[in-house]
Amino acid sequence: MALIRQTLADTEAAAAEPDLLMGDLDAADPAVRRKAVRLLGGRRESGGALAARLRKEREPSVVEALLTALGRTGGREAVAALLDLLRDEDASRRNGAVETLQEMNPDDVLDAVAGLLDDADSDVRIFALGVLHRLRHAATAELARQVIAGDPHVNVCAAAVEVLAEIGTPDMVADLAALAARFKSEPFMAFAVTAAIRRIA
Repeated sequence: MALIRQTLADTEAAAAEPDLLMGDLDAADPAVRRKAVRLLGGRRESGGALAARLRKEREPSVVEALLTALGRTGGREAVAALLDLLRDEDASRRNGAVETLQEMNPDDVLDAVAGLLDDADSDVRIFALGVLHRLRHAATAELARQVIAGDPHVNVCAAAVEVLAEIGTPDMVADLAALAARFKSEPFMAFAVTAAIRRIA
């Protein structure tokens, strides 16, 4: 009679054996990987293993479990893995990462996301603003203000205007007006800026 391996994720002892659970992250069966992910989520010491799995996982249900687990786990490694997905070609993975980051502790996320506002890829800068928009951190408005003052890409600046329309302050009106003048050949920018100024003035 052939021996059948019982994965740790199938046992009640799983929660007490993180090292063996981490081995289950590479199991051939997606259900085993998914269960291991759920049991490891929230353990700060598991952040690195979960982050590594996310970077190579392609099974949608396991990716979803990984996003949830990393959001619960937090920490530098979790944030870095989620930010890596902002460059992923799969929109569902990108969007999942954005949503997860938005729900994490703002103090854990802010500095790493703010660093992407200088990224060479304008899409990454836009995604970073999307994360900041929902973080509601006290520094978000000032970061968006810096973007409209110097970013050369009209769509990035438009994303920053959207942020300021919700959380900007009256002292930012002049910055918004200057942005509209800088992109005076873009009618939609004038419209967005006017709407933002009306809301915060």
